[in-house]
Amino acid sequence: MALNTDQLAQALLNELNLDDAELATLKAKAAEAEVIVRRSIDFSDESDTGFSGAVKVMATQLYYDRTLSTGLSNGMIMMLTQLRAHSGTTGDGDHSGNV
Repeated sequence: MALNTDQLAQALLNELNLDDAELATLKAKAAEAEVIVRRSIDFSDESDTGFSGAVKVMATQLYYDRTLSTGLSNGMIMMLTQLRAHSGTTGDGDHSGNV
């Protein structure tokens, strides 16, 4: 089951105190963020609050810096590292936990 990016975008709209006109943009950024996080960690457990949190952080970064010109924030990298460790993957598709 996919993360509900429409709900996530609405939550971000409220949290970031943005106008309703930005909802479509936030929906697109939330969908992009989900793909980026999922591919970065090879992980799909949407019930993990860390996963949805990482998607929210990535969507926020994409909203404010569409090209990620300064790369990922340290907090985003930390979240991806924690999720990767939790999923037991090394990031290269190896689910055995071996490097």
